[in-house]
Amino acid sequence: MNLPEKFMLSHTFRNVQHSNRNTFCGPRETINGIECCLLCHKTNESEWQCCLGSSNYPPSPLHWKVEYKIRTENGVETVGTTDGTIRDSAKITFRDDPKYYVDGNLTIECHVEFYEKCE
Repeated sequence: MNLPEKFMLSHTFRNVQHSNRNTFCGPRETINGIECCLLCHKTNESEWQCCLGSSNYPPSPLHWKVEYKIRTENGVETVGTTDGTIRDSAKITFRDDPKYYVDGNLTIECHVEFYEKCE
């Protein structure tokens, strides 16, 4: 499997601001053989949890840094970063903030960078 050094996955979750649902899943996308999707879950009234999901991690000792950004009316804001092996959960938690909703929608960008860790 030929992994990219970097890639970006983005999804707009529609009509989430006032939705009764708590869990939202973006479409599955395949990037150089890795099937991934963005998952977001509202854990309570003031907090979201978001992760980059994958069902077919490559057999690799690679590490990844995953940076989560949210598009706002005024640009893009970083809300969290994870760093670990490619098999680690790339999960973050961030506060719920009205500025993260554009017309009731929540747009998450997931910037992923693979690297080899020096021992």
